[in-house]
Amino acid sequence: MAPLWAEIMDNIYYFVDKDSIPGSNFSSPKLALFSGHDTTIMPLLASLGPKLWNDTDWAPYASMFIIEVSQIHTF
Repeated sequence: MAPLWAEIMDNIYYFVDKDSIPGSNFSSPKLALFSGHDTTIMPLLASLGPKLWNDTDWAPYASMFIIEVSQIHTF
């Protein structure tokens, strides 16, 4: 799952900390969609730690794993 996490995090780092990305030509899309099966979702959940997923439950049919990055503007 490391290559998948790396690709997901590349899209997130752009918005969180643009200075941490090597190369100044990188730009992230407004929407990044990754598709997989239950066997993709479960390792992603397992990599987040035992407090978030107990490592014994099977991902239900038609499960979704959503990561949303939003920004709050203060005026």
